[in-house]
Amino acid sequence: MLSPAERRAKIVLTLVAKFPWSVPQRQEAVRDDLLVTVPIMTLEAATRLAELVPAMVPKLSEKWIAMVVDWLLETIPDPQLQVLWSGGAKNDAALALVFLMYLESARMEAQMEADLKE
Repeated sequence: MLSPAERRAKIVLTLVAKFPWSVPQRQEAVRDDLLVTVPIMTLEAATRLAELVPAMVPKLSEKWIAMVVDWLLETIPDPQLQVLWSGGAKNDAALALVFLMYLESARMEAQMEADLKE
């Protein structure tokens, strides 16, 4: 059984690995998203727009991951958490989905707006 610190580290590492934080990965993800969500977007236009999107401040992504991990550890019963951090593609994908859903919550939208204004 993992200690609380090990649980936290396991979830943080899983989330960090799931999302593109480097510039090339971020640009590729933005480009691909534009190509899927804007049907008339050309590859060249999507690539150029993706290059214009500013890089995420690492401290903010770390802060937001820490916030979701804190929330998970406070609200999710231990047996369910054990399944989530046990590894495997489905469990890692479930953690990533939880993170994305948390980012879309009203609480996080307000937090992100406040953080980006700083």
